[in-house]
Parts: sequence; structure tokens; C-alpha cells
Amino acid sequence: NYPQKLMVKQVSEAGEQLLSLISQLLDFENIEKSNSNTTNKEVFNVESVFDYLANVVNPTAMKKKVNLNFFLEDKNIEIESNREYVNKILLNIISNSIKFSTENTKVTISAKDINNESVEFRIQDEGIGISKSNIAYIFD
Repeated sequence: NYPQKLMVKQVSEAGEQLLSLISQLLDFENIEKSNSNTTNKEVFNVESVFDYLANVVNPTAMKKKVNLNFFLEDKNIEIESNREYVNKILLNIISNSIKFSTENTKVTISAKDINNESVEFRIQDEGIGISKSNIAYIFD
């Protein structure tokens, strides 16, 4: 029966999305709890982060026909932080960019050294975006 199969598929997809959301929330909660923990800090090259992220998200992007562009505005950008947390945060944002992008669009991920003191990451996509009324609440 086609309507039943369609409903089962929709429930299954909604369940997967809910599980993904819960997992992301738990990851962020763990990051916030451990934010003061500096024992896992290390100096690493941003290019290695981009290599990792490209390997993880490229299959999903290709499946959805979203073009990924990783771009280092400065060569040999190094950062002192918890590599795992940086990977998780960027992976979450990039995954959402891919998820809310339509076919044949692009997602650009860039990094820029700011006066040898910090690194600016940018993720630009052509997805649906966040409504203006919700922008004020994205970090709550």
C-alpha cells in the first residue's frame, strides 16, 4: 500500500533527523562542559582540519550534488586549540550547510589568519538561510 509506505518512510526520516539533532546537542553540551579544560590543547595546521573535513563531508555533498570549496586565505595557518572540538564544530556547521542546500549549489569553507592572534572561519552556502526573526536566537 503506497500511502503506508510513504508514511513509514517519512517517520523513519524524521526519526533520523531527531537522532542527529539530539547527538549534536549532546556534542555541544560536552564541548561547553569541557571548554575550560585546556589539557587537550595543541598547535595544529588548519589545512589538516580542512583535509579531515573534506574526507568526511565530500561523500554527502557528492550524493546531494553540492559543490564543496575549501579555501585557505593564508598559507600555513596554525591554531592552538582542542582539535577535536574545532573539527566537531566545523563539521556540524558544514553538515547543516550541505543539508539545507539544494542540488547544484556550492558551499565554500574558508580560513583566514587575523594578525597572528586568531583564525576566522567562514562557511558560505546557497541554502535557505535562517529567518531574520530567528537570527538573534541562534546562540541561545
